[in-house]
Amino acid sequence: MEQIDLFKYKIFCETEGIYVEGWYETDPEVCPNNNSHTISPDKTTIIDERLAEAPTDVSGKPRVITSSRRLGLATCWTGAGDDINNFKNTGDGIKTVYTHTANQPDTPLYIDFNCVEGINMSYIFEAYFSWENFDLDDFSVSIVPRITPYTTDGTETGFALYGNLIIPTLTAQGLVAQGAPGVSFIDQVVVSDIVDGAIDMSKGLVYVPIGDLGYREAPGFFNAEVDDINGKFVNITSVPDGSGEYNLFCSETEFSRPFNRITLMGTNYIPTVLDSEDAQIIGAGMRVKFTTNTNIDNDRNYRCVVIITAHRKKSC
Repeated sequence: MEQIDLFKYKIFCETEGIYVEGWYETDPEVCPNNNSHTISPDKTTIIDERLAEAPTDVSGKPRVITSSRRLGLATCWTGAGDDINNFKNTGDGIKTVYTHTANQPDTPLYIDFNCVEGINMSYIFEAYFSWENFDLDDFSVSIVPRITPYTTDGTETGFALYGNLIIPTLTAQGLVAQGAPGVSFIDQVVVSDIVDGAIDMSKGLVYVPIGDLGYREAPGFFNAEVDDINGKFVNITSVPDGSGEYNLFCSETEFSRPFNRITLMGTNYIPTVLDSEDAQIIGAGMRVKFTTNTNIDNDRNYRCVVIITAHRKKSC
């Protein structure tokens, strides 16, 4: 229950011709005995107060609870992603178990989540690791976008390449006029996943998060509406000025790397927590990428199991 400041007032009731008392948050405007009575505000005084204080334990220390969980979300621990072929699924995707086989290249492990805004907004904020047979190999976790496939075309298509992005042609024309690097009309491409202004939620559009200061963390060149019956983004429109909610990516880039080259040694079957008080959004189209750098002086089989702690609108 929220604690508030309360004040005990001595109030002169003109109707009864007497002083009465009552507890209020602000200066009273009516008589506590009868709200139809007339009072004299110039005779009202504060005679006592109860100021709100933080709850304390028996020793008098304040009791404070902090949480990165947004209202309306639930805390959950998961050892798997979601099945992105079913946009309503939570938890039945690929397990967060990384396995390296001796004399084989280090291959990334991608974990997908269904995190469309309004359906299952999700944030991750810590992870638990257990590992087997490591020998100074290091482990990283990063957030990356899903990639939209495209084909090249020499005609006007409505889309062009710009760095890691697929952007509206109108935007590309403006960038060309400004001499921006990486854009030319040779870079016209066809995005076959978008049909009649719609695309499946498991493909394409990647959410551009809003940062702590209330601004989007990067330009977004597309807007779309969510069809939560058929699992599609619909009415996709281009936003040439970059103020949109979504982007299309033609190649991979790291949005962030929450865990960077954590070096592990030996075997530890008891989960070790890498905890945090902050939460990071996993928006539509974002993936969690697990990578390792194997100690080539002693290449061998090893594996790592990860449990992710998350705040999600749906936990099952």
